[in-house]
Amino acid sequence: MKYSTIGERIRALREALGLSQREFGERIGRTLRGVQNYEYNKTSPDEATLILISRTFGVSLEWLKTGKGEMMLKKEEVIPTELVAVSIITSAGAGGLVFTPDHVLIERSRLKHGKVYGFKVRGDSMHPTVQDGEIVLVEENAELEDGAVVLVACGEENGLKVRRLRHIANEWWLFADNPSYAPEKLEGCKIVGRAVGVYKPAEVREI
Repeated sequence: MKYSTIGERIRALREALGLSQREFGERIGRTLRGVQNYEYNKTSPDEATLILISRTFGVSLEWLKTGKGEMMLKKEEVIPTELVAVSIITSAGAGGLVFTPDHVLIERSRLKHGKVYGFKVRGDSMHPTVQDGEIVLVEENAELEDGAVVLVACGEENGLKVRRLRHIANEWWLFADNPSYAPEKLEGCKIVGRAVGVYKPAEVREI
């Protein structure tokens, strides 16, 4: 049977695997609504998600994208991987960290650090080190030093942002890598953790 859209192919794959929409979503770090939106063609999965589906279930990436060829990869074509679910931080309050319903799955071999969380960067304050929309991997309780990139919660609302830590004249300062943003004192901010990498579909780039 020919499936004309990516959404139809995702549904066909899920049904062939005998998974519910919720179970399928849990395997790739997506919500039930997210999977439904894919299948009903309300949203289209990006390249990273298609790669993730391919690696998680051993399905042909070419088939997912175009419908050409066989759905499942041959046994010798499947690359076995152990995936780790990395939760995405959305805020940090007095009660601790708050996470989004979604997470990203990363191959364990690509993680060189201990327990890490993800944080989706907004804006260009850390350009060119981190781009708008990229996910920074943050390690709690990591050793901090001058020049480290950190995730901090600042102000009464504990707004999260990524900055570079600098020790100047016996004081700690937070610098954006983009010189258009003014530095600010660490005083009044809480360090959530040290940024140890940037998540990409095909790599974890250290910073």
